[in-house]
Amino acid sequence: MSRCTNQNYHLSFLRRSIFASGNFPEAEILYDKAIKVKPDAVLYANRAAVRLGLNLADSALADATKAIELDAEYSKAYYRKGQAHNVRKEFEAAFQAFERGIELDPSNKTFRECASAAKEAAAKARAIQSLSADESSQKPGQSISDSTKSKGPSNSMSPVSAPPPSKKAASKSAGERMVDGDGDQKDEKNSWSENMRGYKILEDGRKTTYFNNVLSEDAKRLIGDIAPKKIEAPVGTGNRGTEGTAGSAWNYAGTFEERNMTDWAKGRLQELLGECRFPIPARHVGAGLEEGAVIEVKKVTGLEGDAAVTFVRGKKKYLYDFVFTLEWEAGLAGGAKAKGTLRYPDVTPDNDDEYDTLLEVDQLTPPEARSLIDEFVKSSRTGLQGVVREKLRLFMADFQAF
Repeated sequence: MSRCTNQNYHLSFLRRSIFASGNFPEAEILYDKAIKVKPDAVLYANRAAVRLGLNLADSALADATKAIELDAEYSKAYYRKGQAHNVRKEFEAAFQAFERGIELDPSNKTFRECASAAKEAAAKARAIQSLSADESSQKPGQSISDSTKSKGPSNSMSPVSAPPPSKKAASKSAGERMVDGDGDQKDEKNSWSENMRGYKILEDGRKTTYFNNVLSEDAKRLIGDIAPKKIEAPVGTGNRGTEGTAGSAWNYAGTFEERNMTDWAKGRLQELLGECRFPIPARHVGAGLEEGAVIEVKKVTGLEGDAAVTFVRGKKKYLYDFVFTLEWEAGLAGGAKAKGTLRYPDVTPDNDDEYDTLLEVDQLTPPEARSLIDEFVKSSRTGLQGVVREKLRLFMADFQAF
């Protein structure tokens, strides 16, 4: 592998590591540089995801739109576009983007869930807008129920409102009774003036501000004892920070630590991918195939990338970024062979079982095998790709055992 290509793999792994750690500003800088060197749909879609993490919905929408402009068949770009429209409260546009994603990848459950949520949000938005329009059409100070009542005469008698209480009555009913220093009751004028100044007499005879809150006995029982208590450290804790945390025993502070797993990961992928075999269903026997025909991986080539286990603040993360090519072959009737290559350019933990692939068919493959190749090699959900997906799940499970 050339030095330039190896550097590109390292930078791609670095971008994904920083994105996975949540450092979106630095990830955006790296994607900016990568796009200047090689502007393609994958990089624009990934930068859209970063900008969504930075709450830059407008910029994320522009990136997703650019990704679609570069590759109109790239389904993940429509997913990012729908996310950006959702943040901008443009639910109709989000629904259309997710619907386009379903057309490109009908078996993707994520697109269907997002499209359903966007459709529901759009319906709610239309209902709220309609209700707001109805309210704005009413007279000022008149509710919708009032306008309905005012359309015809009412046979019921209107209630007569009572006159407001006098100042003297209000002063007698508000708060505790106001008294002077000798305990004699003040006249109405002085009581009103004292109340306006905001003083009151507590049950124990103390004079305090009107807004001073004194807890009753019932309230004290409900609250209980809330006095601060000293936290005692458990006896016999030797190495601080090592129990229940990931990483080395010496890493008390939980600082960044990384374990290189590239050699193990490459060996395990070679082993698992080399075992990929898909038996062709019996219904196709006789259509240019012999009984027991299979599509199998003959060789794994171009396996490059990195893998690592990181420890940050006591948390363990599994990161990898690989690219590889599978040389596949299927036996046909009469000793003929259908063969070609299936390339996986972007295998990472955040693929969510959705991998981009590039299929190439050997020129010597008989034309009658084209339908079988489309159904069992090109399809992303069944056939050979389904077997590869299961092997990658097994690889992830083995990786997370460390």
